[in-house]
Amino acid sequence: MPFKVELTLGYEENYWIAKNNQIHLTASELSNLDTAVKKEIKQLQLFPEGSRVEVYMNFNQAYIPEWMRQYANHYFNRKITFTI
Repeated sequence: MPFKVELTLGYEENYWIAKNNQIHLTASELSNLDTAVKKEIKQLQLFPEGSRVEVYMNFNQAYIPEWMRQYANHYFNRKITFTI
């Protein structure tokens, strides 16, 4: 069974932001943010080596204009899975 990590995803001033109580990362591209998330979780040693980790990034709807939120909810949520 994989370990699960939840992050809030946002976008501000040309940077993607992923954060929770322990992690706060920014990157100009989503692929770079994914890489940074994996690296940070490994460096924090939150889980034993060889563990499978699922990271859920739920987009903070406050970044989207209110009129668009009804259409955009599922477009910005992300999930990455990797082994430490």
